[in-house]
Amino acid sequence: MLPIFFLIFILGASFGSFFSLFYRRRERGEDFILKKSYCESCNRKLKFFDLVPIFSYIKNRGTCKYCGSKIPRDLLYFEIIYGLIFLLNLSLYGLTINFIIRSLEISLLFLISYTDLKTGYIYTMDNIFLFILEIVFQIINKINIFASLKFGLIFFGIFLLIHLLTRAMGFGDVELSLVGGFFARDFFSLLRIFTSSFTLAACFGLILIFFRKKSLKESLPFGPFLALGILIEIVLGENLWRFYTFI
Repeated sequence: MLPIFFLIFILGASFGSFFSLFYRRRERGEDFILKKSYCESCNRKLKFFDLVPIFSYIKNRGTCKYCGSKIPRDLLYFEIIYGLIFLLNLSLYGLTINFIIRSLEISLLFLISYTDLKTGYIYTMDNIFLFILEIVFQIINKINIFASLKFGLIFFGIFLLIHLLTRAMGFGDVELSLVGGFFARDFFSLLRIFTSSFTLAACFGLILIFFRKKSLKESLPFGPFLALGILIEIVLGENLWRFYTFI
């Protein structure tokens, strides 16, 4: 089993490397598909052995092999976190189509969270891709899509009302709420996503205020907490489903 876990971790880390590149190039308006990888300091084109996930970063001590400039640690974080994401889904679903879809969904949730934290913006296209993946997941697993759509619309209505009344959330959060509600299977799971998202946001906000990193008047990106609420429901919901199947 160890070789499989290692290979899946490296596969996830490779996806992390791609999503990191995708994030940086999207923010700069660069081509992220055809343009070859290069050092952002010296513009030297990188070869295959310069791009081995995690290993290349450690081997070169977090610097460019050619010019010695520091490589952002975010790249290493992406690779490690995405490797762990793939291992998590392997433990939940095994080597199945569900493993692939869930891994891509959680990868997108992390990308959405990271982008929101760094830029304060959630891209509509990321929400659309996440929505499409969940539709495919539900079709494959014969889940009632119309029931999920109902929960998505309820969530969307709640967050839209919050957005219009308080302006404390961006419309990207409202769009993500529609997708987030789509992950609910019943009203209890919808309530779990809602309460876990707001509880995490409140706790994190209080910690930042306590350490004087934020004031009461400053806003906090909500996308990462909504994404965490969805992630918790994915993991918890899967285990609950297994429990009900067992009994």
